[in-house]
Amino acid sequence: WKLGLEEVKKAVQGAGFISIDAEFTGLGSRSTVLANTAQCVYDGIRSDVNNYPVIQLGICAVHFDERLNEWLAKPFNFYVLPKSVHFPETAFNPLLERTFSFDASSIRFLQQHGFDFGKMFNSGVSYLNITDEAIIREKYTTKLKALRIPKHIKPEDKAYLDDFQKNVEEWMSGVKGSGTSADSEKPVFEFETSKSSVQRKLVYEFLESHDPQVSFVQDPFADSSSQSKIIRLKYHPDKGDSLGLTVSERKLLEELDCILSDFRGIRTLFDILIEAKLSLVVHNGFYDLCKVVSQFHCDLPESIKEWKTLVHGLFPCVIDTKRLARVLNDRVVQESLDKAGTGLADSVESLKKRLSATKTASMPVLRDEFGKYNDESSIHEAGYDAFLTAQLLLLMVAHDTNLPNPELAAVLHGSLKSNRFLSTFSNQLPVTRCLTTSWIDLSTEAEDISHFLNGGKVLHVTGDSCANNMRKVVSRLTSKSEASVRMTWSSSEPECHVFISRAKSSVDSNGNSNAHAIDDLVKSIVELCATHQW
Repeated sequence: WKLGLEEVKKAVQGAGFISIDAEFTGLGSRSTVLANTAQCVYDGIRSDVNNYPVIQLGICAVHFDERLNEWLAKPFNFYVLPKSVHFPETAFNPLLERTFSFDASSIRFLQQHGFDFGKMFNSGVSYLNITDEAIIREKYTTKLKALRIPKHIKPEDKAYLDDFQKNVEEWMSGVKGSGTSADSEKPVFEFETSKSSVQRKLVYEFLESHDPQVSFVQDPFADSSSQSKIIRLKYHPDKGDSLGLTVSERKLLEELDCILSDFRGIRTLFDILIEAKLSLVVHNGFYDLCKVVSQFHCDLPESIKEWKTLVHGLFPCVIDTKRLARVLNDRVVQESLDKAGTGLADSVESLKKRLSATKTASMPVLRDEFGKYNDESSIHEAGYDAFLTAQLLLLMVAHDTNLPNPELAAVLHGSLKSNRFLSTFSNQLPVTRCLTTSWIDLSTEAEDISHFLNGGKVLHVTGDSCANNMRKVVSRLTSKSEASVRMTWSSSEPECHVFISRAKSSVDSNGNSNAHAIDDLVKSIVELCATHQW
């Protein structure tokens, strides 16, 4: 793992952009719930974000080699394991417990594509986000303080300790206000302890943990035969906070910090990606980004508005290849993806064939420098899918711009602020199974609603087998229409929603007005519904 981490660091430092992909133990509510708003979709993901964690993370660092005139990739694949945190390691009760679920269908899917569950459980890399680490440290600090306090302290001993604490705190307020320096030779505070060994122990524990800016020593010239002791306190303004812990307790906390440093695991890797500030490429990445940010950075905020701000701060330029296909509005690209379905490998191969047939675009080829994915198909391994996501981006942008490799590299390696081409489709993530929006914009705090409904229509269709049949019909009708259409449907209900947005351009290829395109398409679909009694 540590060797792999160093390799990732080197690869990212030399990359022009990075792509990621992830595999999960299940999809949770996303697979069944049809949401009204993007916030509702986000709420569903957030509610079970820890129940179905990332168990495989793929990262692909891509750069263009000018000398070879080649696109080169360094893909990495990491198995991830949710681990409980025990300290000491022999402790039965964990400081942080991990409980997660598997969908039976997801297990079957992963097994069919060669997922090694043995490797995951035996050598999967742990993770610990910022929120969990802070909770663990606070929990353990509280536990140490609780163990220090005697369970049964006599009233007279408690009264003595309370009185002593009051005197010391009053002295501290005065000495800090007077500006006494650490170089002063004069004892600032001197007192005689109780003859009771219990009360003396309580005093020593309090002084050890109260304030690191105060040191205390016994008077070496005091009567050694006396049961009480003379104690002198001195102020040191240059020392930091002790967190209210004794010296031995602070040492235990330092040991815990070492354990937590190892447990951070994938978070260390994620921090490398954040610090690089490179363009981050995903495919249909809303769900993936919610998961990886939650597991490897911090707990998700309540609102999608706050989440967008968080993600945009971590990755200023996010490119989603699924959204890019819509933005480019290219029939060759869109039909290639629609024909392939959701498979990345099929999408890449389909698009390669279509682009080769057009002979109008340059054909950038992405080569795996490690050699694993050049000749071997590892479909739905996260590292391979990250590799394919990067390849899909190159193919789509090359087809749209018709640029040769060097100019293409200049476009994709450029910063977002200075790159007009990147700014047209970056930071836009598709939102599936949502009634009021088809995508969200990470770069704005504005609410994401009705991106596609400006002047459009929504048809709610119910009836037996309507969803499957309607998908085929809509695909056929829209191939001849200038209106833009998308659908959502529920796997548990015989219904679907058809969203028809305004025409892609104000005129068609013959220069005629397209104002009627939406109404014409609505009429065709309504007639079809009447035929099938939907």
